[in-house]
Amino acid sequence: MTVLITVWGASPGVVKSTLCAGPSQWLADTELRVDHFREEEILTRPQFAAVAEEFKATGSVEPGTLIAATARFVDAVVGSGDDVVIADALMPFVPTLPAMGHGEETIDAFIAVVLNVGQAHLGEFGSRAAIATAKGELVQGLAPGVTAVLNIDDPRVVAMRSLTDRPVRTFGRVEHADVRALGLALDRLGRPSFTLRTADASAPVALPHVGAHQALNASAAVAAGLVAGVPLDMAAPKLATASLSRWRMELRDLAGGATLLNDSYNANPDSTRAALDALAAVEGGRRLAVLGEMLELGDESEAEHRAVGEYATARADVVVAVGKAALPIAEGAGDRAVALTDNGAAIRWLRNHLAAEDVVLVKASRGARLDEVAAALT
Repeated sequence: MTVLITVWGASPGVVKSTLCAGPSQWLADTELRVDHFREEEILTRPQFAAVAEEFKATGSVEPGTLIAATARFVDAVVGSGDDVVIADALMPFVPTLPAMGHGEETIDAFIAVVLNVGQAHLGEFGSRAAIATAKGELVQGLAPGVTAVLNIDDPRVVAMRSLTDRPVRTFGRVEHADVRALGLALDRLGRPSFTLRTADASAPVALPHVGAHQALNASAAVAAGLVAGVPLDMAAPKLATASLSRWRMELRDLAGGATLLNDSYNANPDSTRAALDALAAVEGGRRLAVLGEMLELGDESEAEHRAVGEYATARADVVVAVGKAALPIAEGAGDRAVALTDNGAAIRWLRNHLAAEDVVLVKASRGARLDEVAAALT
């Protein structure tokens, strides 16, 4: 028997690897054979070579290429001999693969997690309603033996309960969530502690990652763990050592006494607001937000960038907008803004202006490559 755990739909400012790290570590204490593929590792697998080649050649990938690659990966998974395979990010086509003849004999269980319906890929889908429809296909297509884990705090996600007669677990902050996070507090580095409560148990949790939004991801991870048979009293302590993939809310001390919050792996308006909230929660002197373009926002791009700039003014002393596409961020930030042409200019500006006790956030979509800016500071 092979159990496949994966995630569809990232929560603000957090990676799927955060959510999957909990089950990975809990299961490490068992005799089960467990293989954990992190988000950045999956696309390097040979089954996804055609996806990488097509994207390099055309700048986009056809759905058929993604489906075929996912099918090849699942075939490799079920032939691996592992008891559990955790994949931080697979395409939403996985639940339909048994119907296509892939893994129908050997994938006995599948935990499908929908974290939220946000603004990521808004340009592709056109509206949040369309994004919800696409993510709902994951729930609607669940095969026998599959459990859905849904965010009860997001109306568009919890509404997906009506799309399936398969088992559903919920997580969130409201009283009737199956896994509820309550009593949230942040330490001086913006790291959350809280209590997770189920119908018959509760446990304290202290996370090593920055941001209040991490509590929701922890509750999702525990809900998935419960489906996999991991009790709360085993899951909660493991969350304290859960790890992130690189460039995701990395907090690092810099030479000269400043602090870097590197969240440069990717960005959308929701995750950028969450990162700005995290920046504001970290103790220090001045707070600087270095922000680049958020891709795939379509016709809403200019307005969304400007709105993020406005949001940043209550959380950062200086808002550095990097690149032409990020100019609306500077417009929204008004007199707190510094507009710079490219990453090189941002590196030079920061080297000349960062001071001891400053806290600097670096965040943009992957295509903006602001990881170069973060790397230059370390």
